[in-house]
Amino acid sequence: MATAAPTGPTPADLPDTSGSEGHDRVVRASPRPSHGRGEDAGKTSWTRASRRALLLAFGGGVTSLFFADAFRHVLSPQAPAPAADAETHPRAVVLGADGVDFRWLDRYLEEDRERPPHDRRLPHLGRLRKTGAFHPLRSEVPPESPVAWASALTGVNPGRHGIFDFVRFDSDYRPISGLVDVQRMRLALGRVPVRPPHARSRLAFPTFLQQVHAAGYPVLSLRQPLLFPAQRMPGARMLSGLGTPDIAGGSGFYTVWSSRIAFPSGDTLFGGVQIPLDPDGATLWDSHLPGPVDPTLPRTAGGSYARARAPIRFEVLRGSSPPSLVIHLAGRTETVPIGERSPFMVVSFELGTVPAIEVRGHVRFEVKRIDPLLVMADPVNLYAPDALFPATTPPEYADELFKRYGLFETVGWGEQTFALNDGYQDDASFMRDLLDDTERNAEILLGELVRGGRCVFQVFTATDRGHHCFQRYYDPEHPAYVPGGLEALGDPMLRLYEQIDRIVGNVQGLLDPEDLLIVCSDHGIATWRWGVSLNRWLVNEGYMTLRGEVVEQNLANYFHEGTSSAAAVDWSRTRAYAAGLGQIYLNLRGREGQGIVDEADAPALLRELRTGLLALRNPYQPKDRPVRDVYVLREVYDGPEVGAAAELQVGFDSGYRVSWRTALLGGMDEPVFAQNVRAWSGDHCSTDVRVVPGILLVNRPVPPAPATRPYHVRDVAATVVDWFGLDTSDLDGRPLPLS
Repeated sequence: MATAAPTGPTPADLPDTSGSEGHDRVVRASPRPSHGRGEDAGKTSWTRASRRALLLAFGGGVTSLFFADAFRHVLSPQAPAPAADAETHPRAVVLGADGVDFRWLDRYLEEDRERPPHDRRLPHLGRLRKTGAFHPLRSEVPPESPVAWASALTGVNPGRHGIFDFVRFDSDYRPISGLVDVQRMRLALGRVPVRPPHARSRLAFPTFLQQVHAAGYPVLSLRQPLLFPAQRMPGARMLSGLGTPDIAGGSGFYTVWSSRIAFPSGDTLFGGVQIPLDPDGATLWDSHLPGPVDPTLPRTAGGSYARARAPIRFEVLRGSSPPSLVIHLAGRTETVPIGERSPFMVVSFELGTVPAIEVRGHVRFEVKRIDPLLVMADPVNLYAPDALFPATTPPEYADELFKRYGLFETVGWGEQTFALNDGYQDDASFMRDLLDDTERNAEILLGELVRGGRCVFQVFTATDRGHHCFQRYYDPEHPAYVPGGLEALGDPMLRLYEQIDRIVGNVQGLLDPEDLLIVCSDHGIATWRWGVSLNRWLVNEGYMTLRGEVVEQNLANYFHEGTSSAAAVDWSRTRAYAAGLGQIYLNLRGREGQGIVDEADAPALLRELRTGLLALRNPYQPKDRPVRDVYVLREVYDGPEVGAAAELQVGFDSGYRVSWRTALLGGMDEPVFAQNVRAWSGDHCSTDVRVVPGILLVNRPVPPAPATRPYHVRDVAATVVDWFGLDTSDLDGRPLPLS
């Protein structure tokens, strides 16, 4: 989520959960010719327009919503009139470095001051600090990536922009996406589409990019959080980031195959699909690659949606040096040595609708072992030029980018954190993935920056994912600490910070002296040693009552509407429940489907809960105060979206975070406190905002913030809006006092 999971729909409709995956040898699918670097995707697959036309043809007599949705994508708004200084106004470039912590960067920069100038690790960031400004940046409550980036993009608080967490909960206590509002495809007779799927971002307030674009200035935005599905902004060039789904509608559903004896089948906790291969296979295996949800297939035993499949063949070349694996997929063959990764391969999946619909994606593979075979596939990315829901503005911009730079990840959470947490990825390969993908994103940024743009924005995310997964090597008191691990990886966080430094230096080389450059992060990082099950605490304290066995929730269930832990709760006797990353909801009458708490009783109940949580102690570390603060969100937020927020946000101190299962309304059957022994060892999502300061670097002097009002992520949007001479009076953020 900035941590666990951005979300959104798939091109054809999303849901899914692959239940048990057996030893299949014959699978249903429609392979298509693949396309390499720069080839035109439209030749072998329906375009969005043709698919939509077919849906319309088979949808006679459906609701006006159907037609409104179709025409919205056919009719484009007019481009705004160019500003008089549209090509001469000094640029404003905002580079986001997700998760970069003020204390970490300050320490690295201080160490650099003791080194000779030619040997400094972060020379460009150090120069910004010396000639411009370097300050801590206050994150949002809670300091989660989607919430904080939403505030940085809009300049307003969550009560106005509507992003509160990775997840929300509907009136039936089912977790749904907190980032994208989704309506699924409707079928007649189980196979004929009569209403297309619909999706829209939940971001409810204009971003600074939209405001600057409307004022007539060219906009370039890459890997932008909460952009998916991308709106039409004629003249802008935009690529969505956090919140863009993989082809299955998840945030990172990877696949792993193995010929190991007794290799398990089915879903992992963190969104992996395990597919056993015949242990007796000598050198050749036929299997399948899970793809998008196919709403025409029966649901799995766990109640989840099933996924379309594409046939895949693995062939071991034992005589090669090094040993290699040949992968046959969709008419294309790639030979991959052990320990290496394939290039992206384009694949087509056929849905069982009438007429059949094809959905395209692209995917790459990593060969972990040969004997027994262990192969891992990254999430299948939306093939953006074909996607029903656009990931770029304009939609054809995706094809331009692929032709110019080759295939790249479109999924908003592309890093292999989930595979690492499940134990299928190793640290060295994970680090390579972070570095390689950042270099690719940097190449795109520099190439597109040369092509123009007065207002430019991009977020790099590898620093956040590195902090999440390598914290255990920097904290000797962490339960997963490995002596010597840091040296073996060569100080991975410094390497990632160095990479950001090089990107900043390259961008500076393309700017004029009068241009504005802001380098910022959405939050910092804290160590995570103990997981806290807030639902178990609520059960123990009598706020929640159970009536059945708690079903363990995983990411596949969450994304594809499988079995939920909500069925184990006696809602007629439950006054509060925990869900999301540190939120507590009251079981309010009239809002929740089985609510019992009256509005008049809510203030007293909130005070009671807050007092109890602040008094919480870890019996294994009795000197600790796990909860630093508890925020009543209706006192922190204001605006028309407040009603969708939880009542309380728990702010943990360093070392503590809400448990994984609590985040999806589970964990009632686990201990209140449990040691965190997973690779994901650093966090910020349910940490108190004062514990995880982000960074603010500017290429102009900015005085220190007043003690009573630190610089805030909301100030980023206000500063850019003000830079272009636009009104900031409606924003909660304040323009920085630039010198």
